[in-house]
Amino acid sequence: MSWQQNLTAGIIRVTMRASFLLPSLAGPPGRAVPPRGVTTEAATIADVPCFWIGSGARDDVIVYLHGGGYSGQASRVHWDWSHTVSGLVGVPVLLVDYALSGEHTYPYAVEQVIGVITELRKQGARRVLLGGDSAGGGLAVAVASRLRDAGEGVTGLILISPWLDVTLADPAIQALVRHDVMLTVDGLLEAGRAYAGEVDARTPGISPLYGHPAGLPAAIVHVGDRELFLPDDTAWASAVTAAGGDVELHVIPGGFHVSPVFVRLPESRRAIAQQVEFARRMLPSS
Repeated sequence: MSWQQNLTAGIIRVTMRASFLLPSLAGPPGRAVPPRGVTTEAATIADVPCFWIGSGARDDVIVYLHGGGYSGQASRVHWDWSHTVSGLVGVPVLLVDYALSGEHTYPYAVEQVIGVITELRKQGARRVLLGGDSAGGGLAVAVASRLRDAGEGVTGLILISPWLDVTLADPAIQALVRHDVMLTVDGLLEAGRAYAGEVDARTPGISPLYGHPAGLPAAIVHVGDRELFLPDDTAWASAVTAAGGDVELHVIPGGFHVSPVFVRLPESRRAIAQQVEFARRMLPSS
């Protein structure tokens, strides 16, 4: 583990842990605001606010769903990752400003993202890679599963520490509690209940770990070995692989939750290089 990753993990433990996971501390929901230094183009697609990041033809698109426990807006690291990956792959990234749990509960965000992808295809998009981190990663798998069932699957999945079971039912999670510098069990359970609303939290659209694993698109998954989602992410990758799917799983030594979106870390640069290689493989002419 690099000293940069170790230092960042320490800073996160001290300054960011509560705000990432406790919806009561996240503030009222609002619309995403791009930070300075990131050039974007605001758009409304299927009545959903979105932001284009990067240039190029929009026949190939990476649709990105940010994390934040379904209750927090996109932060600087999400914009940085989108900008970096767009530039390296050579295709635009569309960051979807989906509705948060303070506004709507499941399945509202799922329907929004499906609507965005459907409209992109109507506008000429040939191939869509769907990416997301944390809650956005879980949302991405839920959307991909729905599209698979409709015979309209996406080209591939780029997943960063996806949140795949909001109930945190795996007992192995408890052994990671003291190592995780960002996530807390209580905060996650609170956020999961807020997103699920009146629906059973084990519903596959909320917790994709309980969904049918066959027929999903190829995926690349990065998860840290010091975060609470490690057991569920590895279990999902194993289930999809056993069902005949193609999952490229990378467990980052010393990695904390969603560390690849902290784009300046050496470990993150390696992870992004792997994501870029995957994207190029899925979009061979880009």
